[in-house]
Amino acid sequence: MRTEHAVKSSGPVWAFRLSAIVMVLAILAGCAHEKAYKRGDRLSREGQYEQAVVELETAIRLAEEKNSRKAAEKYRVKLAEVKVQAGQFFYREAQLRFDRADLGGARDAIEQCVKFCPQEQTYEAFRQRVVQAIAEAEQVRADALSLAEQRQWQAAVQRMNEALAMYRTLPGGEADLKRIRERAYQYYVDRATERLREGNLVQAESEAQVAMTYQSGSEAKAVLQTVKDRREAAKLIARGRTLLDQGDCEEALRALQQAEKLHPSHPDLPDLLGRAKRAVCDRWLEQGRTAAAAHDYPAAMRLFQKSRDLLQGYGGVDPLLADVQSKLAELHLKASRQFLQGDAGGIATFHATAALRYLPESADARQNFTQCMGQVRQDVAYTIAFAGFKSTPAQQQSATILDAVSLEHLTKAHPENITVVERPDLWTVLGERDLKSVERLDPQAAAAANPLQDVDALIVGQVLESKVTSESKRSGYGESVYQDGYRPEPNPEHIEAAHVLDEAIARLERARMRLAEAEDRLAHLRYVDPHDPHEMERLHRARAEVDEARRHLEHAAAEVGIARMRLAGIPPEVLVPNMVAYQYPIETFTWTASISCLVKMLDAATGEVFLADRLDGRAEQSDNMVQADPYRNVPEDPLVLASEPALIQAAVDSMVARLRQTLNQACAKHGERFLVMMQQAEAAGDTIGAVDNGIKYLFAYPAGNAQANRIVESLRRYLADEDGLIDVRAMLRAHCHILQ
Repeated sequence: MRTEHAVKSSGPVWAFRLSAIVMVLAILAGCAHEKAYKRGDRLSREGQYEQAVVELETAIRLAEEKNSRKAAEKYRVKLAEVKVQAGQFFYREAQLRFDRADLGGARDAIEQCVKFCPQEQTYEAFRQRVVQAIAEAEQVRADALSLAEQRQWQAAVQRMNEALAMYRTLPGGEADLKRIRERAYQYYVDRATERLREGNLVQAESEAQVAMTYQSGSEAKAVLQTVKDRREAAKLIARGRTLLDQGDCEEALRALQQAEKLHPSHPDLPDLLGRAKRAVCDRWLEQGRTAAAAHDYPAAMRLFQKSRDLLQGYGGVDPLLADVQSKLAELHLKASRQFLQGDAGGIATFHATAALRYLPESADARQNFTQCMGQVRQDVAYTIAFAGFKSTPAQQQSATILDAVSLEHLTKAHPENITVVERPDLWTVLGERDLKSVERLDPQAAAAANPLQDVDALIVGQVLESKVTSESKRSGYGESVYQDGYRPEPNPEHIEAAHVLDEAIARLERARMRLAEAEDRLAHLRYVDPHDPHEMERLHRARAEVDEARRHLEHAAAEVGIARMRLAGIPPEVLVPNMVAYQYPIETFTWTASISCLVKMLDAATGEVFLADRLDGRAEQSDNMVQADPYRNVPEDPLVLASEPALIQAAVDSMVARLRQTLNQACAKHGERFLVMMQQAEAAGDTIGAVDNGIKYLFAYPAGNAQANRIVESLRRYLADEDGLIDVRAMLRAHCHILQ
């Protein structure tokens, strides 16, 4: 029965819904053409005429579909106005572009204009004018391209420029002009190159200059430069020929060699150059023989070398050169042996190296060189004795560590020619004096007891200070939280129950008002006609509303009662733990280890202090301490610090890098004695002594240093006339393996 009732009642409901949908669609359709009209109006005001026309035409179509003739007519009027506006706008645009020689833009604009207003004769006439102008410009371009094919380049460029003046935005116009210029340039460059090949310099220059009018290219510039070079070469060849005839062969050779650089393929050059070279070599060979006869072997060698470099094998130059080199080698070998006997190993090695440079295959030179190298290496050998660090008994830990670090570094890092030995007994040379007071060593007093035998220098150290200090300070405060009894606080459940009661009372008041309103409506229906079904229906509905309001009122009253009972049973306050924040002091303890030492290097031969350096090390460790307070919930933080020996070790470690640097500096002093003696010899005018000690200095520092260049220059001066025949730096690097 319920299903049947539902089916019967659904028919009118669905019919109502369908009619409502139809009405909504009709309203929407009616709004659609209005919206299209508004869009078209807005677009027209924005100057978007094409879109505006589309929207307005859409609005007309939609209005006609809904038989809205009045609206459609309104839209047609607007469409006509927009088309007129569009025509005027595009006409002005076409005129502006036409005046600027933008014929393509003018054509596009006037086509739009005619599309909107096809009946306007003015627009059509202007369109024909634009089309005609484009055709004329295209014809001028065609003329330019035709002239280019006929190689009438100047006329072609002119006509192409005319076409671009008529039609500034001519598609491909600039590219056409560029191609014409490139073709013209290449045409004249080819002609210039051909004239140059023929030897016609005047015509080649003319053709290249014409090419440059079309394009500034490297090829044309090269032709012009070649023309210039060949003209200059011709002048030089003429001058060289004249100088040869006059007997000035060296100046003639210089002129002809310069001409060869400018024009190497000149037909007259081979013969003239051959004549000049032979004449010059003949002169140099004669001068070289004269110099050799006068025992001026360096001058002879230079002349023979020049001749050989100019003409290989000409005039028997090779035997002459070999003889001169042999003579120079014999002189150096003789000097080397004399200096070696005189215990001057440095300068002896220099002469031996020079002899080997002149005669690398000579067994005598090789044997002498080996002897000299052994002597100079013996001369630069250096023994450093490490005596260790002096200290008090309290500083012994630091001294022990420093001794170990220093000896390890000296053993591993010393230069090749240095020997390091450990000699703690050498402190007896200094006695009980504080190292700070030692300004020099008395080598004679030391030698009396023979403690410095076989020692060139002494490295000693002294621990000046080694201690650990401590300090404490209040560095801040921490915070803990602890419970100090209880305190009352509002009961959240009581607050919530009070809120529930307030809401229940509010609902009760609303229920009362609802009942009063329902009873009032019922009172107005007391005198209804019992025969009027409609009135009776209203009466029944009013009575039902009163009954419903009374039920709501009863329910709300019951909720209020329940809420009051619940509130009465909940205490308004509760006791909670009283948590208190407490700030406790934090003590910071710092232990600082500090160490100071002095390192000196003393020369055993002179007693001079080569190096004195004070080194400082420091290590610090801190930790916080907090005393426990269980009542205030403060945890204990005990003091944890390293031991004094560990801190002393850390302080020494902090200065190890500096100590190693100081020891490196000390080791680097081993060759300073040679520099001092070289300077003393120079001041005294002792060239032999200066060279000898300079060579030994270079052997002491084979890798080279800041003084190496100065010493090399002094060796070049010592060679005198041989400077330039021997490359001092290259010779010493190759044979002695120094100056690396």
